[in-house]
Amino acid sequence: LMLWYSVISTVTLAALVAVGFYLLNRHMVHSLDLLNLAEFENVKARLGPDHAGLEPDEIDKRMQLGGEDRALAFYIEIREADGRVVFSSRNLSGQQLSTSGTRSESFDVELPGIGELRAGRFPLQTRAVVVASPKALIDQVMDGYAQVGLVVVAEQMQITMHGQMREM
Repeated sequence: LMLWYSVISTVTLAALVAVGFYLLNRHMVHSLDLLNLAEFENVKARLGPDHAGLEPDEIDKRMQLGGEDRALAFYIEIREADGRVVFSSRNLSGQQLSTSGTRSESFDVELPGIGELRAGRFPLQTRAVVVASPKALIDQVMDGYAQVGLVVVAEQMQITMHGQMREM
């Protein structure tokens, strides 16, 4: 009976740790999606109400106004409906975030030299704005969670096994 209790409690704890991992990861990714949406709203405000007729050099000028400090935190790309890139943030170093498309969606993308990013594509009349944020911090938090979870489950196993030995 004690062995059965030990196995059940350890498996239950391991399942709780796994579910917690999944939920925390999902919540953190959703938070990046909200952060990308907020930055899209900033991009829209910087472009102004007349953004539909702007030429690429005017878009570049407006994007640089007041956004230098934040430019390091976000990767931004603006595309025409035909997929042609009309603006790409300098931190992308010429790399592209996405293929063409104008429908709103969130997705993961990995770029050489930059790493894994969480990106959102947002329609802006005939254009699409893609805003991306690094996922490195999420990975660090999730690695820490996994390590702590493994230690807790291992401790649980050790405690229950020690209790089993005492019963014998």
